[in-house]
Amino acid sequence: MARKGAFTIVAKNYIGLASILRDSVVQRNPDVAFHIFVADEFENSAEPLDNHIHIARRVLDYPDEQWTTMAFQYNLTEFCTAIKPACFQYLFSQGYTEVLFFDPDIYTFAPLTSLFSRLNEAEVILTPHVVETHVRYHGDQPEWTFNCNGIYNLGFCGLKDSPAVRTFLDWWRVRMDDNAFTDRSVGNFTDQKWMDWVPALFADQLCVVRDLGVNVDRKSTRLNSSLRSA
Repeated sequence: MARKGAFTIVAKNYIGLASILRDSVVQRNPDVAFHIFVADEFENSAEPLDNHIHIARRVLDYPDEQWTTMAFQYNLTEFCTAIKPACFQYLFSQGYTEVLFFDPDIYTFAPLTSLFSRLNEAEVILTPHVVETHVRYHGDQPEWTFNCNGIYNLGFCGLKDSPAVRTFLDWWRVRMDDNAFTDRSVGNFTDQKWMDWVPALFADQLCVVRDLGVNVDRKSTRLNSSLRSA
């Protein structure tokens, strides 16, 4: 039987927002364990955290020198995205077989059944920024920004534990060591731009979800949401 998990990554000042996301997930999905990874650290005198809140440095298997280098070379957003592959690896190591990631500013309005069901067939779930062919494009964001920032929006993604996915996570994690910068001069945009490689790496094991209710931006007029940004 699949063991389902979900998670987000935040700085400690965002734990409250992440907890709202967690509540929206677990209230509608009692079979899903939701975890919050905190990228920065606490003083030793800090109050104990709930079991679902993890200090990332304590549970992720980064050597101290590498962790310190990444923490200082990246800004906060870049750093939180850079440790995302390692968070997936940690949850797989804890026995979860199907895992969804959500940005902390997302809120869910319906069960996640349809998303987990897609992992019965696919190993990777992604959502694109654009879901139709616009001969004359009139979107809020210029099309060239997607060429720079990535075709897929990594505010949400899903992975199923498999040998291919574990190899992919190794590949993704290595690139996050030094290439999670937002740097258009070399074609990097946090962890997100690297997802443009996934169709070549996974072929039939990739599910691109075009449902307008999934991973909806708060500026969007799409209202038929099962997931929607808060």
